Amino acid sequence: MTRLPRPLAPCLLVLAASLLGATVSAQSAIPYQGVLTDTDGAPLTGSVELTFMLWDAPTGGTPTWGETQTVTLDDGVFSVQLGAEDSFDPDEFDRPLYLGVSVDGGDELPRIPLGAAGTALGLRFPVAGTNATNAPALQISNTGSGFGIAVSGDGVGAVTAAGAGAESIGLLATAAGTGAAVSAVNMGNGPAGVFRVSGASSDEAALVASTEGTGPALSVATTNTGTVEPALTVRTAGNGAIGFEARHDGEAGFAGAFIIDDPDFVGSPLYAQSNAESASVLAVSGGDGPAVGAFANEGGTGLVAQRATTSGSGHVAEFVDPTDDNAEAAVVITAETQTTAVPALLVEHGGRGTAGRFEITSTAGIGTGLYARTIGPGVALHGTTSGSGTLAVGTWAHAASGSDAVPLRVSQDGTGDDIAVFQATTGVNQARIDRLGVGYFNGGVQSSGADVAEAFAVEGPVEAYAPGDVLVISTRTNRTVEKSAEAYSSLVVGVYATRPGLVLTERGIDDDLDDLVPMGVVGVLPTKVTAENGPIRRGDLLVTAATPGHAMRADPAALRVGVVLGKALEPFDGDGSGLIRVLVNAK
Repeated sequence: MTRLPRPLAPCLLVLAASLLGATVSAQSAIPYQGVLTDTDGAPLTGSVELTFMLWDAPTGGTPTWGETQTVTLDDGVFSVQLGAEDSFDPDEFDRPLYLGVSVDGGDELPRIPLGAAGTALGLRFPVAGTNATNAPALQISNTGSGFGIAVSGDGVGAVTAAGAGAESIGLLATAAGTGAAVSAVNMGNGPAGVFRVSGASSDEAALVASTEGTGPALSVATTNTGTVEPALTVRTAGNGAIGFEARHDGEAGFAGAFIIDDPDFVGSPLYAQSNAESASVLAVSGGDGPAVGAFANEGGTGLVAQRATTSGSGHVAEFVDPTDDNAEAAVVITAETQTTAVPALLVEHGGRGTAGRFEITSTAGIGTGLYARTIGPGVALHGTTSGSGTLAVGTWAHAASGSDAVPLRVSQDGTGDDIAVFQATTGVNQARIDRLGVGYFNGGVQSSGADVAEAFAVEGPVEAYAPGDVLVISTRTNRTVEKSAEAYSSLVVGVYATRPGLVLTERGIDDDLDDLVPMGVVGVLPTKVTAENGPIRRGDLLVTAATPGHAMRADPAALRVGVVLGKALEPFDGDGSGLIRVLVNAK
């Protein structure tokens, strides 16, 4: 025995809904589709004979119409046109009717309610139909003020439209007036409309909106003033998929515009939040234009990036250029205001961190962490502190070991006299460096070193010398020094400086000094000494010793002009040699 389960839902409800307003004539037919299975649910195959009867009661009653059709089952599926063999009498549809079906002369299956009094042809069971022409399978016109079609349902879908052809449209709605072609209203708690592409291999959009007029293709609005929910929510579950994409194929305009019309509104036109390790907003430009353009027409801010919570470790905003051959900047900010000196970029920090940080994280990077340039009379880089901070402008370089990264580079390509000017009060210079490299400091100079040294060439390899060596003038080579090698030498001039506070040289500031030694000529220098002329006490005059590169206590009776190296600041009375601090001032 066979049974008739519920018909195929994906394509039945649309046709059933479309027939609500149809007029029954002598040629009218009701499309009907179903599936025949055995008692175990397996679909039947082959040909069967189906008998259809219309009754005036759900059981018993009197038949009002009937016909028999032979159908061929396709995996259990059959499609028929009720009324194709024996047409309907339209007058019979002014009352509730019930459809009974029997298979191969068997018992009639439970009857299906067909309609109710007052409906033209109101089908309340799923039906389906086919149309092999280019004309609509069903066309409904409405000249009144009501709905051309109204559908309700308690099942999975009240309306379902399916287009089986390669270019067919499942549902086409057209409006010639000012009203909407499609209006979806949900009186309950569910969504008003759902658009879904169920094919896993499909690359088409679930919703396509286009307009040939001057209005927007898609308008989304929330009219409930008490809601805090967004007017539009876009979600994607794909890996790497884009939740929202706006494209512009014209020659001008914007792919997306977010506007707040209310001047008293305090919110943001665009709000983006990411709860994962990904960017809240990702903007990509495939052409010559900018990926992001932010504009403020009045006193507002064109772009605001703010963390939504008080905790988190991600970036509030991130601009990345992944291309290798692009010579343009990842971010360009321009201020075209001519009447006021407003900044193009203002970075503020209300906490304890850094307001702005510019880094080159690639060890192969040869660019500049922060580049500031002006072609006008203004300052390329200006830093001001109004609080208790110690630096108005702080710069640094974060580089791998062995890198030659430069923390701060300032270039003067104009006609100005100075490369850098430092002011404690606006308009009052406290320090400056002119274009020739001369430094001027109102408050003096303080260095962590304790001596003044000058770079000198040495006799022999420079590796043979070490800090603390007592040095004398070479008698063999001009402007060259060597280790002292005799007592009371009048050629003594200084000591190999350990950490000089100032190094003088005749070479340029970019020249290498590795082949020279910094000889301290005045100041406090750690000096190699020996007790070969007796213990050294604080304040003793020191002269060269017979031990090479060392100093010793001077015998006052043996002193003469030009042999004194300096005065001892620490005692030494040990055996061999030692290292003490000496106030060097050869004379």
